[in-house]
Amino acid sequence: MAEYDEDYVLVRYVLQFYEHLMTPVEQRALRAVFLIAKAAAGHEMTVKDLWQHQIGDDFAVLDQLADGVETFRRRTASRLLREHGVEVFVNRCARCNRVVATPKARQCLWCGFDWHMRPSGDGNTP
Repeated sequence: MAEYDEDYVLVRYVLQFYEHLMTPVEQRALRAVFLIAKAAAGHEMTVKDLWQHQIGDDFAVLDQLADGVETFRRRTASRLLREHGVEVFVNRCARCNRVVATPKARQCLWCGFDWHMRPSGDGNTP
């Protein structure tokens, strides 16, 4: 199993499940990041092709990505947590306090704790 990296897991979780809270420019930049990763993984289009066809001269997206993909990802997730903290539910395991796979998950993939059969209202109590 991969080692747990709180920052990485939290950023990935927030961007994956709360994209609807991003600005339109952030959403376009995130799509560009996914396309670039796809190209890097050996899919049909090259990074250059994707950049030209998907980003082109979208200077707002270019500005979002100017400091690099990881900086964009962290900055966007941080903003979402800061500005939409009430709307962003970070589902954590009651046993190990790690971020679980999805907002509706009932089992921790990190420590194995399972709260599927707990009575509703019992929360994540181990």
